Amino acid sequence: MRYAYQVLKNNARARGKEFTLTLEEFEKFCYETEVLHGRGRTSTSFHIDRKRDHEGYHKDNIQVLTNAENVKKENRRRKIIKYSHQHQFGFMVEATAHQLRPSDEVPF
Repeated sequence: MRYAYQVLKNNARARGKEFTLTLEEFEKFCYETEVLHGRGRTSTSFHIDRKRDHEGYHKDNIQVLTNAENVKKENRRRKIIKYSHQHQFGFMVEATAHQLRPSDEVPF
C-alpha cells in the first residue's frame, strides 16, 4: 500500500499536481473502494482519478474510474467533437473541464 501511495505521489509531483493526500487517507480510500485489487492496463481496470482536474490530490477530490472511463473523461476535457445532423459535418471545439457537465456525452 505504501508503494502505491508513493507512486501516485511521485507521478503527481512529476506532473506538477498538488498532493496533500496523507498515507492514512489513501489507505482508507483503498480499503473502501478496493481500487488496488482492480489495478491494471485493461479498459476495465481501476484508476485513481481527480474529480476536479483543476484541483490536486486530496481526500475529497479522488475517485475510482475504469481506465476506459478515465480516457473518455480526458478526451472530453481536451476536445469535444460535435456533429451537426442537419449539415452532416463535424467540428472541433475547445473545452475545459469547467465547461463540461456530467451529462455531456462523447460521440466515440
